[in-house]
Amino acid sequence: MTTPPEADLEAHLSAQLPKIFPHIPPGDIDHQTHLVLRFGRNEITVNGETKWKKEGRADIVLNHKGKPIAVIELKRAGVKLTRDDVDQGRNYARVLEHPAPLVVVTNGSDTWLIDAYSGEDLAGDSVEADQLRELFANASKIAAEKRQAAIEALLGTDSSIWESAVQMATDRVIDRLSTWDDDLRKPFGRFHFVRQAAQAAIDAFESGKKVVVLEGAPLTGKTNALKSFSVLTDVLEPKFAMLFVKASMAHSSLFERLADVLTSELGWEIEGKDARTWLRRFASKAEGPTLVVAVDGVAKGSLVAKELETFAESGFGDRLKFLVTTESADDVLMSGRDVSALAEAAVSFRMSPLTADEFHQSRASLGKGGVGFDRGAELSRVHRLPWILRAELAQIPKDIPYGREIRLPASIGVELVWYARERLKGLAYIQRPLREIARALVNGATKKSEALVLGQIGGFVVPIDDLDSNGRAAMATLVADGWAREYRHAGGEDVVMPTVPELFMAELCDVVSRELEARIDDPAAAARWLSDTCAGLFLGDVIGAQAIIDCGLRLGSFPQLLIVKLLEDRPEVRTMGAALIAMTLRDGSLMHLKIGEDGSITPSDRSGNAIGRTIPPTPGEGPGQTYGALTSWSILAHLTRRPMASGPELSDRVDLVLIMELGTCPFPLLHVSNEPMGVMVHDLGDHGETLAREHALADPVTMSMRHLFAREWEQMDDFISAMLAEDSLVLMVRVHNALHALEDSSNIELSGWASGRLSSTVLPEIERLMEMPAHSAGGAVEEE
Repeated sequence: MTTPPEADLEAHLSAQLPKIFPHIPPGDIDHQTHLVLRFGRNEITVNGETKWKKEGRADIVLNHKGKPIAVIELKRAGVKLTRDDVDQGRNYARVLEHPAPLVVVTNGSDTWLIDAYSGEDLAGDSVEADQLRELFANASKIAAEKRQAAIEALLGTDSSIWESAVQMATDRVIDRLSTWDDDLRKPFGRFHFVRQAAQAAIDAFESGKKVVVLEGAPLTGKTNALKSFSVLTDVLEPKFAMLFVKASMAHSSLFERLADVLTSELGWEIEGKDARTWLRRFASKAEGPTLVVAVDGVAKGSLVAKELETFAESGFGDRLKFLVTTESADDVLMSGRDVSALAEAAVSFRMSPLTADEFHQSRASLGKGGVGFDRGAELSRVHRLPWILRAELAQIPKDIPYGREIRLPASIGVELVWYARERLKGLAYIQRPLREIARALVNGATKKSEALVLGQIGGFVVPIDDLDSNGRAAMATLVADGWAREYRHAGGEDVVMPTVPELFMAELCDVVSRELEARIDDPAAAARWLSDTCAGLFLGDVIGAQAIIDCGLRLGSFPQLLIVKLLEDRPEVRTMGAALIAMTLRDGSLMHLKIGEDGSITPSDRSGNAIGRTIPPTPGEGPGQTYGALTSWSILAHLTRRPMASGPELSDRVDLVLIMELGTCPFPLLHVSNEPMGVMVHDLGDHGETLAREHALADPVTMSMRHLFAREWEQMDDFISAMLAEDSLVLMVRVHNALHALEDSSNIELSGWASGRLSSTVLPEIERLMEMPAHSAGGAVEEE
């Protein structure tokens, strides 16, 4: 029978103790095969049993009467003793919480005894009682500088120590940057979604790259990708150890910040020059784990950028890597007009909204915690934005009962504004500065590049040139306190972007509502202004809906004439003629497409010159079609998320009138993700088309119906009968999809009501309308 390694270790140790401490009964000495070493506020455990099994050696602490008396470096018989064993044992002894006075190195036949304080060898191979008392007296003299020397040695030589220490330091930095009570300025919330860029960085390092740069505008998830790298390398790729450093300020030194981290997290009191030397030591290692220094937020022309370049110029080995985040890779990889030394060993990845795979993985991860999405959320480009997901998840209770699931809506609505306003109540000092920036966004008059125009549709980006003196003072306040960032947009403009966009959006709604109120005496002009303004704003339909609500509350009456004028601005299907269009890709870059009269599509430059192969139209289909004039009805669709009435009766409900009218729109009121995807729709022939059932709640009208039915189902029979009388197939399909979504409700009465209305009323009406000879209907088709 083979002896287990643990038993072998115990037997070997038990045989040595009486030889080394003849005056102490063996039963009075206990031992720890797991050394607990203290580094500042952190403790690192060295597993002696694991080392014994793998290497035939173990580091063990011996205790007598509750106090450490020795660190023993125990080796298998025949394994040679070395002075490195002595040095390591002394270092271990010094960084125990209570320093051990003696170091023993033995293989059973040879035994060395060393004073842990002085490093002197003791004569013989055993320790008598008077020697032990003297050693304890020496141990009390182990001063702070000797502990520092021990920490420095262990962090430089013992991979099992420095790897754990570095990971521990990173964990503490990430913990400081994380919030469980939704501190909005901290980058990490309760939920974390692993970004694909982290795996791309791992792959790049494994292929030999020494530097990986993650570039992208603020709020694209660069800092979260660093956390993802830490998660992946900690769990899946133990060959990397990551040290997280915030660059932040232009005048800050990388090495000073690195020294600050090592001092505060590991108790190793060093300066910037010592941190530089420490990195050089790693850079020259030939084997062992790889140290990855993750530097977050490197600005163009900053001291950190210059230090990285200087460090790279002198070269460094394969055991040291840099993972850098910045707004533009050129900020760290270009030196003036020349390619920098750093670039020769670098690769860059552009951060963007979540991909379809990332969103799917995020959805699966949230599902394990009791959080789900309504069907159709995958179609929303807004749900792909990390800050939107965080804002939505911040509204989720911290403790979700087992077996329960909280569902997030498939489309973002005015609830996001209500949440943000609650958060702003405790942040009154930033409300006016945010409002000044918002006013500049609404009233901006400077000419904008194509990239910025499209960028403003996809996020809250304000040209600095549009700011007046009050706006610039507001920007300075917000930037200084971390509530906004300045950067150079892809279109070339200097811009400012709020770092907590939902708070900015709340103030933007207020600005739009006041501008609307100033125009309300001319409802037609007010409706045109609101639609045109919101068409150019990110989440403009939600902002417009909340602006109408705010305006009505201040006026004390609902602006019905404004609603009428918005309803008159009906969406329409437009045939695409010859045109040159620009669109934003997922990575933020622009793509131009030249549309021919025959419906052909040609990739082009911004002047319309072909740069790619022309894609001919599908035979028999003719010119393509697009949807136009969506904004007014999209605003009204979001307005229906809130009950509104001009009187006490159900017939006075403005939201019901709007739902009935908007529900007849012959196509979904939907903004899909920038990423091409198959969208399942029901082609209803001349009636139009609606989203297929699995995506239906992405349509805000259908979502409003679902909310309405769930909230007031006991009073909804008459309303459903009124919708039946409209003889609108697309309206009935939306009703069907809303009711179907309630069939799996945990409220049994609600579920039964929904099923009953479907089978007895809605489905027969849909069948009747589809059989009407004036219309032709088809099945589900997939559109790209």
